[in-house]
Amino acid sequence: MADREALAEEIARLQQMVEFYEALVKEKKTELREQLGKVGDYEAGNFIVKIQPNTRFNAAKAKAILTAEEFDKISEPVAVGKKAKEVFPEKYEDMLNTFDHKVSVQPSNKED
Repeated sequence: MADREALAEEIARLQQMVEFYEALVKEKKTELREQLGKVGDYEAGNFIVKIQPNTRFNAAKAKAILTAEEFDKISEPVAVGKKAKEVFPEKYEDMLNTFDHKVSVQPSNKED
Protein backbone atom coordinates (compact mmCIF):
# COMPACT_ATOMS: atom_id res chain seq x y z
CA MET A 1 0.00 0.00 0.00
CA ALA A 2 1.34 3.40 -0.94
CA ASP A 3 2.32 5.65 1.90
CA ARG A 4 0.26 8.64 2.94
CA GLU A 5 2.61 11.25 1.44
CA ALA A 6 2.70 9.51 -1.95
CA LEU A 7 -1.10 9.20 -2.03
CA ALA A 8 -1.54 12.85 -1.05
CA GLU A 9 0.92 13.95 -3.75
CA GLU A 10 -0.85 11.84 -6.38
CA ILE A 11 -4.27 13.18 -5.39
CA ALA A 12 -2.99 16.76 -5.51
CA ARG A 13 -1.46 16.19 -8.95
CA LEU A 14 -4.66 14.61 -10.25
CA GLN A 15 -6.74 17.49 -8.82
CA GLN A 16 -4.57 19.95 -10.74
CA MET A 17 -5.09 17.93 -13.91
CA VAL A 18 -8.86 17.84 -13.34
CA GLU A 19 -8.95 21.62 -12.83
CA PHE A 20 -6.93 22.15 -16.01
CA TYR A 21 -9.16 19.87 -18.10
CA GLU A 22 -12.40 21.25 -16.62
CA ALA A 23 -11.29 24.77 -17.59
CA LEU A 24 -10.34 23.53 -21.07
CA VAL A 25 -13.72 21.79 -21.53
CA LYS A 26 -15.52 24.95 -20.41
CA GLU A 27 -13.52 27.00 -22.92
CA LYS A 28 -14.28 24.57 -25.77
CA LYS A 29 -17.98 24.50 -24.90
CA THR A 30 -18.03 28.30 -25.04
CA GLU A 31 -16.36 28.17 -28.44
CA LEU A 32 -18.90 25.62 -29.70
CA ARG A 33 -21.83 27.60 -28.25
CA GLU A 34 -20.62 30.75 -29.99
CA GLN A 35 -20.02 28.88 -33.25
CA LEU A 36 -23.47 27.26 -33.34
CA GLY A 37 -25.31 30.24 -31.95
CA LYS A 38 -28.80 28.99 -31.27
CA VAL A 39 -30.69 26.23 -29.47
CA GLY A 40 -30.86 22.94 -31.35
CA ASP A 41 -29.22 19.58 -32.06
CA TYR A 42 -26.24 19.54 -34.39
CA GLU A 43 -24.32 16.67 -35.98
CA ALA A 44 -20.58 16.76 -35.43
CA GLY A 45 -18.98 13.63 -36.89
CA ASN A 46 -19.80 10.78 -34.52
CA PHE A 47 -21.38 13.15 -32.01
CA ILE A 48 -24.62 15.05 -31.55
CA VAL A 49 -24.12 18.47 -29.99
CA LYS A 50 -27.14 19.71 -28.08
CA ILE A 51 -27.45 23.41 -27.38
CA GLN A 52 -30.20 23.86 -24.80
CA PRO A 53 -31.52 26.74 -22.73
CA ASN A 54 -30.06 26.78 -19.24
CA THR A 55 -32.57 28.30 -16.86
CA ARG A 56 -33.18 28.03 -13.12
CA PHE A 57 -36.13 29.22 -11.10
CA ASN A 58 -35.26 32.38 -9.17
CA ALA A 59 -37.39 32.81 -6.04
CA ALA A 60 -36.25 36.42 -5.59
CA LYS A 61 -37.51 37.31 -9.08
CA ALA A 62 -40.77 35.47 -8.46
CA LYS A 63 -41.25 37.38 -5.21
CA ALA A 64 -40.65 40.68 -7.06
CA ILE A 65 -43.11 39.79 -9.85
CA LEU A 66 -45.92 38.17 -7.87
CA THR A 67 -48.20 39.57 -5.21
CA ALA A 68 -47.66 38.24 -1.67
CA GLU A 69 -50.78 36.07 -2.05
CA GLU A 70 -49.55 34.66 -5.38
CA PHE A 71 -46.10 34.01 -3.97
CA ASP A 72 -47.60 32.15 -1.00
CA LYS A 73 -49.38 29.83 -3.46
CA ILE A 74 -46.02 28.60 -4.82
CA SER A 75 -44.14 28.58 -1.52
CA GLU A 76 -43.62 25.59 0.76
CA PRO A 77 -42.07 25.30 4.19
CA VAL A 78 -38.73 23.53 4.02
CA ALA A 79 -36.91 21.85 6.87
CA VAL A 80 -33.58 23.54 7.58
CA GLY A 81 -30.72 21.52 9.04
CA LYS A 82 -29.20 24.40 10.99
CA LYS A 83 -32.50 25.11 12.72
CA ALA A 84 -33.06 21.40 13.42
CA LYS A 85 -29.66 21.25 15.11
CA GLU A 86 -30.50 24.27 17.29
CA VAL A 87 -34.03 23.17 18.24
CA PHE A 88 -33.47 19.41 18.58
CA PRO A 89 -29.76 18.91 19.37
CA GLU A 90 -30.41 15.56 21.06
CA LYS A 91 -32.19 14.17 17.96
CA TYR A 92 -30.06 15.88 15.30
CA GLU A 93 -27.62 12.98 14.74
CA ASP A 94 -30.57 10.70 13.92
CA MET A 95 -31.66 13.11 11.17
CA LEU A 96 -28.41 12.82 9.22
CA ASN A 97 -27.55 10.62 6.26
CA THR A 98 -24.06 9.18 6.48
CA PHE A 99 -21.73 8.89 3.50
CA ASP A 100 -18.05 8.06 3.03
CA HIS A 101 -15.71 10.44 4.85
CA LYS A 102 -14.65 13.43 2.80
CA VAL A 103 -11.00 13.55 1.75
CA SER A 104 -9.34 16.77 0.68
CA VAL A 105 -5.71 17.31 -0.19
CA GLN A 106 -4.22 20.78 -0.07
CA PRO A 107 -0.69 22.08 0.04
CA SER A 108 0.55 22.41 3.62
CA ASN A 109 2.26 25.74 2.86
CA LYS A 110 5.23 24.69 4.94
CA GLU A 111 8.69 25.58 3.71
CA ASP A 112 11.12 22.68 3.34
